[in-house]
Amino acid sequence: MKVFYYGPYWDYTKGFVSHKFKKEASRLGIPDIRFHDLRRTFGYNLIKQGMSIYKVSKLLGHKSVRTTEQHYAPLLTTDIDDFVL
Repeated sequence: MKVFYYGPYWDYTKGFVSHKFKKEASRLGIPDIRFHDLRRTFGYNLIKQGMSIYKVSKLLGHKSVRTTEQHYAPLLTTDIDDFVL
């Protein structure tokens, strides 16, 4: 799944979008955020809402569900730790 379209209606490169995002975040007082953090938040929220890790993996375009597990399992563990009394 391609996120960036290079054609007559979309001339922006990944670097350009990332740079603009970082610049705007800094202007808003959010200095420690990356454009990729939006993708990570998207995946995390889908898993938290009960979507299977296999579907999330497909949506994120990972070649292997193992990649998704490696990146998102630590986030879910943190969430569980916060819940423990």
